[in-house]
Amino acid sequence: LSRVSVFNSSGHLLFRFGGPGVGNGQLSNPFGVAILPSGRVVVADTGNHRVQVFSSAGQYLYKFGGPGASPTQFRSPFGVATDASGRIYVADSGNHRVKVFSEFGGALFNFGGNGTGAGQFRTPRALAVDGAGTIFVADRDNDRVQFFSSSGAYRGTFFGRLNRPRGVA
Repeated sequence: LSRVSVFNSSGHLLFRFGGPGVGNGQLSNPFGVAILPSGRVVVADTGNHRVQVFSSAGQYLYKFGGPGASPTQFRSPFGVATDASGRIYVADSGNHRVKVFSEFGGALFNFGGNGTGAGQFRTPRALAVDGAGTIFVADRDNDRVQFFSSSGAYRGTFFGRLNRPRGVA
């Protein structure tokens, strides 16, 4: 619990990092994990309302966020994704937004808001960014996946028989 496990391509455990707590490098209910182009590991530290970044060997490097609703704070961040330029995208579930940061945690912009309309979210849980920079967001409580331009402009929605989607790739 409250740690990240790293496996090789054969499925053998290589090492674990983290552990329960609130200190630097400690985690509380980590959910999303992504890898930056630099090889750093980004972890959504959901229970501590922050994002932490580790080296590829699992060494704590830095964190950003904290509990709250400002552009630099989170309420239960679940999903994280990265793009080729090193941006970090965070599904801030409790604030019903997607927040975008630089590789080192500087706030760039956010989009969304609580609601059922196009471009709004009700508990976004996961996200992914494709090679063209399109951002896909699993909008859990609206039973849909929405997609956005690299600047956060609404582009469209996938509907169907989705029931509280929690992942997207």
